[in-house]
Amino acid sequence: DRRVRDTPISENTIVGMGVGAAMLGLRPVVELMTINFSLLALDQIVNHAAKLRFMSGGQTSVPITIRTRTGAGMGAGGQHSDMLEAWFAHVAGIKVVVPSSPADAVGLLTSCIFDDDPCLFIEDALTRAVTGPAPPPGHRIPLGKANVLRTGSDVSVISYGRPIQDVVPMAERL
Repeated sequence: DRRVRDTPISENTIVGMGVGAAMLGLRPVVELMTINFSLLALDQIVNHAAKLRFMSGGQTSVPITIRTRTGAGMGAGGQHSDMLEAWFAHVAGIKVVVPSSPADAVGLLTSCIFDDDPCLFIEDALTRAVTGPAPPPGHRIPLGKANVLRTGSDVSVISYGRPIQDVVPMAERL
């Protein structure tokens, strides 16, 4: 009861409360149903969460994790299918992660929660249904480091998120 809060459907308020809680020493995880709704909280995400460390000369950290969903191909309509991760990747001060497997989801989410900077954890809607082995307790994946799934010498294929499910088998065939 003390750790989970129901909020009104007001994305700006949800993220704003999370930013305030993070500034007071908590490590909130706020959830926005789809990344499209993050646009309603853009000021809180971009101008507050991501910039407070810079604006305070490094004295204020904002360890907030904003968890959301993205992706097309599920019949959710155009208003719920934008893929805005590239927008956010261009914002100084925020880390953007997109898991490609269940183990990645656990490891990246855990790393985001324990990071001192704001993180945007974006799950592809289709990847949420993927099953796989559970990682060991305490599993973390370093943020900002590529996960090299296969090495070679002829072609480099770079991908992230749900397309990894297509790219790896294709590389095996080739």
